[in-house]
Amino acid sequence: MSDRTARGLFLEAVLIVGSILLAFAIDAWWEDQELRQIERDLLAGLHADFLINRDRLANAREVHEADRAAAMSLQELTRPGERQPGVTIPPAMLIEMITWRSYDPLLGTLNSAIASGNLRLIQNSELRSALAGWIDLVEDLNEEELIDRDHAERFQWIVYDYIPMLTVQYDLGYAPRPSTGAPDWEGLLANPLTENFAVGRTVMIFNTLNELDGVEAELNRILGLLEQELGPNGP
Repeated sequence: MSDRTARGLFLEAVLIVGSILLAFAIDAWWEDQELRQIERDLLAGLHADFLINRDRLANAREVHEADRAAAMSLQELTRPGERQPGVTIPPAMLIEMITWRSYDPLLGTLNSAIASGNLRLIQNSELRSALAGWIDLVEDLNEEELIDRDHAERFQWIVYDYIPMLTVQYDLGYAPRPSTGAPDWEGLLANPLTENFAVGRTVMIFNTLNELDGVEAELNRILGLLEQELGPNGP
């Protein structure tokens, strides 16, 4: 075999190998582009969900703070030295004391990303870690809210003993019985369980708001990281 033929075969082999490597490189680039598009779509979906979650958290905070204010006002009404004959509990305060609110964020996009394994496509490790821990934070808040709910449900039964017209007046569909009996406001306020409830719920809501503060801080951090990844033009 002549040197020219050998060089020709060598160049041909180099071109074949180069073509294969180039094809692999193009495939890898294309696959990476597809993965980056999946990541961007995921980030956009998470951003949309967390904007809604921020609004829902603000609404939950508003309700919890109103309930805490009502519980503190109820404490004032139940103090023996400050009760006045003929005093009644404002309807809005009473409703706040026997109802509750739980924070219910949108978790569909995040749960789907975790279940599919696509959460790993998020390259920002700080964001990925924050998202992975978000559900646990929400569950901790919900546990506090469940304790608050238990307080409110137990107080319902005290209220119904003294204010049997409550179901008729305020249309609470989950109440145990309708009645036309006269309300006994003074009896309700004089019952030491009412004061105990008011104090306990004030403390309980204080704990709930502490948990909510942590959830809110992390939510805002996640939104900031999402917006950082999505860039100035957004999703």
